[in-house]
Amino acid sequence: MRVSERDLQFFRRDLSKDERDWLDPVRAGRQAFRKDCLSPWRAEQEAAALRHLAEEQSSQADGSPDPLAPRLLGQQGRHLWLEPLRGIRLYDLIRLLEACATQGSASTDTPSTTAVIEAVLERSRGRLQRLQRHLQVWQGPAGLHPYPLGRKVAGLVHLLSRLLELPTLEPELRQELRQLSQQWCSWAVLPFRDATSKNVLVLIPELDPEQGDPQRLAWLRQQLQAWPLLRWQQLPMRDVDFSSLLHSTVPEDDPISLLAHQRTLPYSPFSASALTLLPERHGIEPERAALGLLVRWLRFGGRKLAYRLLHPEACSLRFRHDNSLHYFTTMRSQIRLLDPGLEQRIPRLLERLEAIGLAFGHLHMDAALFSDAYIERFPHRRQLWQESPLVGTALLG
Repeated sequence: MRVSERDLQFFRRDLSKDERDWLDPVRAGRQAFRKDCLSPWRAEQEAAALRHLAEEQSSQADGSPDPLAPRLLGQQGRHLWLEPLRGIRLYDLIRLLEACATQGSASTDTPSTTAVIEAVLERSRGRLQRLQRHLQVWQGPAGLHPYPLGRKVAGLVHLLSRLLELPTLEPELRQELRQLSQQWCSWAVLPFRDATSKNVLVLIPELDPEQGDPQRLAWLRQQLQAWPLLRWQQLPMRDVDFSSLLHSTVPEDDPISLLAHQRTLPYSPFSASALTLLPERHGIEPERAALGLLVRWLRFGGRKLAYRLLHPEACSLRFRHDNSLHYFTTMRSQIRLLDPGLEQRIPRLLERLEAIGLAFGHLHMDAALFSDAYIERFPHRRQLWQESPLVGTALLG
């Protein structure tokens, strides 16, 4: 595999999640969490969104005492200071509940792990609906521009094709990408929440990552025996990371991020109607939903593949519970489920995505032996983490 300077710079600028200087609640004495937003302008944008959500929720329009986001304590340059939280990401809660299911811990008179997962996922879905309704009336301090599909998607396809030594993109494929970008810009009407289950914290202190999986699994098995389903349906949550609100996106994008992630898809009602949380204003658009899935799944899977190829040390920690090939091997069937017409309009792109998945699947890379081109080029080590530092995860690196 040949790695160029251009490849590394694209990865660092567009895909890397390890460039920020975190100050987690442990280092800050659990007084606050300091988030590095990379620039003062980005910090102000995110702070404005958090203030807007707090104002919306305090109004009579919301009518719910359940906070949606962490409380903003202050801003200093490119840093935000947020209230510290203890708990577990929704992604990891589902992962641990699945592990409980394989151990057969629940008795016949207790909720099944599948019912519990569906309950907490539905709670998060309801919260996302409230978030989108609040954010649809917010345009940001400087206005929002459509998520740059042309640069994000085309750049990622180019990168993975080069790294896997596939042919350069043919003119027909480039034309498909241009047409998708034009269509996307006309449909991107809502602020981009980035609502993946990794950006939802379930506030159960006993499941803080510092406890470790064995202790958390033991505690969960006890609660599966003791808690009724109603308690799981009312778990306290916070939605975190509003840095994506630099852009607007299609209405189905955030529901796809939550409901159609590799970890959540088996428990989600997956259809165009289920993905649309604002039908009274935006209607149900299967083609738009299919395009949203294409973009979101390529970013989900493409980032993980790029990490595995360029920064395997970080990948082995950050994405150790993810199956990046899932998105490439099932992309076509899921797009067909939402809108068969889109499949017919982008044959070259879908063929290339399948070729990327096939080429990657043929590689046998041992992280201990495979060169980490990113560290070789940028030897300054950043903090690596598998779960969110917002909850005080021990930072490695």
